[in-house]
Amino acid sequence: MTLDASVQLGDPDPHAQALWDFARSHHREPFHYVRSDGHAASYDISRRFGAIDGFSPQDAHITGAASGRTLDVGCGAGKHVAALHDRGVAAVGIDIAPLAVAAARHTGVRDVALMDAFRLGLRTGAFDCVMLYSNGLSIGGSVGGVRRLLDELARVTRPGGRLLMTNTDVTASPYEHDQAYQQANLVVGRPRGLVRMRCRYGDREGPWFDWLFVAPDDLPELTRRTAWRVGPIQQFPAGAYAATLDRM
Repeated sequence: MTLDASVQLGDPDPHAQALWDFARSHHREPFHYVRSDGHAASYDISRRFGAIDGFSPQDAHITGAASGRTLDVGCGAGKHVAALHDRGVAAVGIDIAPLAVAAARHTGVRDVALMDAFRLGLRTGAFDCVMLYSNGLSIGGSVGGVRRLLDELARVTRPGGRLLMTNTDVTASPYEHDQAYQQANLVVGRPRGLVRMRCRYGDREGPWFDWLFVAPDDLPELTRRTAWRVGPIQQFPAGAYAATLDRM
């Protein structure tokens, strides 16, 4: 894998801008994920940084299971790549946002590259293990998009390799506003876990995008006609889970 030597800054993505600001100076303005029904969930951007002892239990679980040549897809500021390196895992990270890649490099994580997860500039079968942390499979945004992502990740994973992922079963949410949003999806024929949202950082707002939360029961259908077979699933509190997909 050849890593590009530099990235172009000035990324319009508010999430990436927040990562860059925090990486440089620990400066942070209020950050929110804003859902299409107006609900805004605040998020402490410092959680995108730090060592494994501050990871969610599901992210720590898959970090401990990784081995061999490993690709972290959507690596952000690189904290998971750094934790994998600390375990002696030969890991590299990719992210589509230039400022996220810059933030990772600024904090000392050098093995990161600017790349689109749906069009990986990587050779076929290059990796033993692929990581999708923090609901990363959800970037597919739709059933078709998730399958396209799985197909591209299968291409760069050797037969017998693994995909280690964490995601969230949104049906576990106890909040009425979440349940109402999910029910509205079902009424119009959308997947229950589909969320349309945007990022807000200070007074800056990014474009709307679709995010498809994937429940464990969704995995067999999503992986059907792909090169992946669903393996062990470990449940965690609040609907979180970790899953292994085996490359056939």
